[in-house]
Amino acid sequence: METDNATLEMINWDALECSMRPEPLDESAYYSISNCHDPAAAHGMIRRCMDLHIWMMHVPENEEDFELYARKMSSTFGVTAGYVRAAVFGIMRLAELPETNAVFRRLCHLDIDRLIGINNTLDKLGPVPDIAMMQRIDCELAEYLTPKRRNQRMPSRRAITNFLNELIALEDSSLSNENTRPRLRYTINYSGKRAFIELETGAEAGAVIDKCIKELAERTGTSMAKAAIALLSGEEDPKAKLILNLYQAKTDNAPVFIPEIGWLEPEQAEEMLQRIANSRDMDDAATAETAAYSPSDSIRSAVVGLDGTCRWPGCDAPAHRCQTDHRHNHADGGPTSAWNLASLCQHHHNIKTDRRAFYIMDPFTRVIFWLFADGSWESTVPSGPMSEGKKRWAQTVAQANQARRRNARLFAQMDIGEPEIEEVIVDVEEGEPPF
Repeated sequence: METDNATLEMINWDALECSMRPEPLDESAYYSISNCHDPAAAHGMIRRCMDLHIWMMHVPENEEDFELYARKMSSTFGVTAGYVRAAVFGIMRLAELPETNAVFRRLCHLDIDRLIGINNTLDKLGPVPDIAMMQRIDCELAEYLTPKRRNQRMPSRRAITNFLNELIALEDSSLSNENTRPRLRYTINYSGKRAFIELETGAEAGAVIDKCIKELAERTGTSMAKAAIALLSGEEDPKAKLILNLYQAKTDNAPVFIPEIGWLEPEQAEEMLQRIANSRDMDDAATAETAAYSPSDSIRSAVVGLDGTCRWPGCDAPAHRCQTDHRHNHADGGPTSAWNLASLCQHHHNIKTDRRAFYIMDPFTRVIFWLFADGSWESTVPSGPMSEGKKRWAQTVAQANQARRRNARLFAQMDIGEPEIEEVIVDVEEGEPPF
């Protein structure tokens, strides 16, 4: 089938007998995997749609013996029975995500692997998750999986599951507590003339310890291991002032983000906020400028908060571990300001320096358009806690947190059990007084 000079609209889906087919390309915003002007992307779309079509054709009936079904499909498709189960459950999960399913049916951009990742992540919510919570997650996921720019990089399975884990951690604090409750443990094991020391603690304490070790290693020019030994043995003390950046939107009850840790649940956030020595307005930092080549701490913090990760397409290296690259070279008059700085990991910074790739950045939206030596191009969007998408999401979570606290106060005032109060809330929503 000729697709070199064709668009996906010209593909004869009926001849392929494929039930999965994307809508005509929206030229204003689309993922690179849906780029009908790229022959390889068109072929990839056909392959993905056919794969989805085949799996959906063979989803078992409810009364069918699932173990026997998995065994048969495992033999037929040449995959493991575990993969068959995961694929089917991934497809079935779409029924619980109507908004996401609508985007998926329109774009056909989620492959089986990504559907498996979505389902596996949502499994931690249990067999009967809260309906309102699932609706919020569905709405946010659908928005996340909708392209915002032309030839935008499609989120990887890892990026999607990370996004869902962030949502779940904030939506279901009890689940998050169960999985992330700090366990304090110290062990040492000897093997001949070697010793192995392991310390398990909470993420916040771990981040502080890590900064202490790094500060001493940089100050003394020694290795991280030697710095840790010096601190633990009492030979050295951490002397520099340690800074742990917390990001929070200017909204009551907004969630808190720490680059080394991620989004904190409400209880953790309140504890960390009480320990803040001073705060900086990141809106001001995002527009600040310095004549120096290296950005100030506040400007670098703004870049990290805006970008989230390395801005190379598909790279998920955390921004706080990346270099801040001048879009317009400082030597050529490019300012050291957030609007002219982008986060690039060492590897991809080298590629840019070698002129194998070049980027253009919109200073207002921070959308980056990468231009490659082979003539192709791709766009990436920022994903940090200060990016537009995350700020809007933080406001949604803040509203949910406020509602939870309001309901908790109602529980206490009425002195009744949670199952009973759920009925009362339903009655109130339907306009019937609960008293």
